[in-house]
Amino acid sequence: MTARTPDGGMVLSGGTAGATARSALAAALERVRGWWARRGRTVPVRFWEAAVDETASFRPGATGLALTCRAGTFLVTQEHDPVDHVLEPGDSFRTTSRGRVAAWALGPGTLEVAAARPFAPR
Repeated sequence: MTARTPDGGMVLSGGTAGATARSALAAALERVRGWWARRGRTVPVRFWEAAVDETASFRPGATGLALTCRAGTFLVTQEHDPVDHVLEPGDSFRTTSRGRVAAWALGPGTLEVAAARPFAPR
C-alpha cells in the first residue's frame, strides 16, 4: 500500500521527509517553465541606432526577421510586399517572405532586428 498525504498526494520513498508526488511534479513543471522562458531569449538580436533619414537594408534568413521599434519612427518595406509599414515605439513587423527588407528612419530612433522564430503549428 502507498502512503498518502492529507491532500491525496503520494509520499515518495527514499526522498526527503514530507516530499509528495505533487510537489515533485510541481518542481519539475517549474524547471520546464524556466527552461521555456529562457529558450525564448536565445534569438540573436541587433540594435540599429538611426539618425534622421538614415536607411538600412536587411536580408531575412530561412526563418525571417522580426523588426521592433524601440524609439523613433521607421518606415519599413519588403520586396514583393505591396504594403509599407510605419513602426512607432512598441510596434513590430515580421517578414512574410525572403525578400530584402528596407528601413527608413523618419527621425532619430532605435530598431531591434532579430531572427524570427518559426510560427508554432496549431
